[in-house]
Amino acid sequence: MMFISDETFIPQEFKDWKIFKPILNTFSCRGRKALAIMEKCLCFHTTFYAHDDNREHRLYRGLQYRYPFIYNDYSEFFGANDDELAPKSDIPEVTNDWHRRKLIKLGGNSYMNIFSILRKIKDKKLSFNKDDGKEKSIEIRKQLMSITDKTTKDPINLVSVNIVLGLLGGGTRDPTKTIMEYCRQSKLKNGRHLKEREKELLKQEDDTRTAIDIKKNDPYQDE
Repeated sequence: MMFISDETFIPQEFKDWKIFKPILNTFSCRGRKALAIMEKCLCFHTTFYAHDDNREHRLYRGLQYRYPFIYNDYSEFFGANDDELAPKSDIPEVTNDWHRRKLIKLGGNSYMNIFSILRKIKDKKLSFNKDDGKEKSIEIRKQLMSITDKTTKDPINLVSVNIVLGLLGGGTRDPTKTIMEYCRQSKLKNGRHLKEREKELLKQEDDTRTAIDIKKNDPYQDE
């Protein structure tokens, strides 16, 4: 598993596979993007039948049912196991990657998975109670706080896990002032992200126009 998730890990027995490693290292990122698309569809794009806009489409309901199994397979493969110790490294990228892999295993990598803790507590078929929910939420918060290169999602996830802790009670959530600071960080990071995305789209547009102009002025294009 480390051969796929850790770019620097190339054991002797896998040396002949070194040429495939750059491709294999993209699997986790591709899986994360696919899960993000599914989560967005489930949270914000409920699909109904065309002839009955009050009835959820069977494909949408199927995704609702299948998503926990899909995520479980992903976390089993790319998440950090319970017995996997934190790396003894001073390199931030290495430790941050381990914290993110712990979050994948805990289901703390998105607000949808964090809030699913409440659903699991209500599910009588699962041996998962309120204390289990608190313990998992506290561990998720710990891992999120330990990440030094926080992305746009991290402050949002910190707000989400504190909402869950507040609903579960016990005075374990962060102070309101701290949660408001997470909100402020999220707003700032989202603003920067949108500006960077806007610049990226403008550059793509300029590149497309340049390519069209080159083609128009190509004297050999009709040959």
